[in-house]
Amino acid sequence: MMCDLVKQRAEISRQLDLDEEIIDSVKGCIINGNTSKSELVKEVVKQTASSNQRVRKVLQRWTGDRYDDGHRWTYSQGEHNKFNYSLLTDPHSKT
Repeated sequence: MMCDLVKQRAEISRQLDLDEEIIDSVKGCIINGNTSKSELVKEVVKQTASSNQRVRKVLQRWTGDRYDDGHRWTYSQGEHNKFNYSLLTDPHSKT
């Protein structure tokens, strides 16, 4: 049981490292006020030269409300099914 948790955490960490450039770009965009899914994807593709599909996969992969499971942002659904993203706070951060 504990071994499975350790493996799961290692896989999350590995995937976060692989997605780091896109994650950092998404975070920067959200901080700068680009919070809709379409704005985020468009800007991150431009900043990272990643494919539209890859950016969308990373955006989805790290969306949720459990930071320890690798989630880095969450979203709320606004008018006309518009998804607005916001960053999660690292519960282990001292800042």
